[in-house]
Amino acid sequence: MKRAIEQACIPFIDKPFNKANVDAIRNTVNQYLNSLKSRGAIVEGQCYYRPESNPTNDLAQGYLTFDIEFTPALPMQRLTFTYKIDLSTLSTITE
Repeated sequence: MKRAIEQACIPFIDKPFNKANVDAIRNTVNQYLNSLKSRGAIVEGQCYYRPESNPTNDLAQGYLTFDIEFTPALPMQRLTFTYKIDLSTLSTITE
C-alpha cells in the first residue's frame, strides 16, 4: 500500500504548494484507499492534510505531510458455534 501511494503521488513532486494540489494529492490517495476498500483489502481508510502536521518551516522547504488512517481487513482465525437443544418441540411429535 505504501509503495503504491508514493508512486501515485510522484507526479505532484515539483508542483506548486497550493490548495488545489494538496486537494489533488488527498483525493488521489483517497481514491486508492476506496479501491482497496471495494476489493475488501481494508475495512476503511482516509487520507488527511492537517495543518498541525505541517509546520511552516517544513512547508517553506516544500515538505508536506499527509496522515493516512486505515483499518486493515483482518483474517478470521477462529470460528465458534454455540448450540442449544430445544426440547419444547418434542411435544409436537405426538400431535
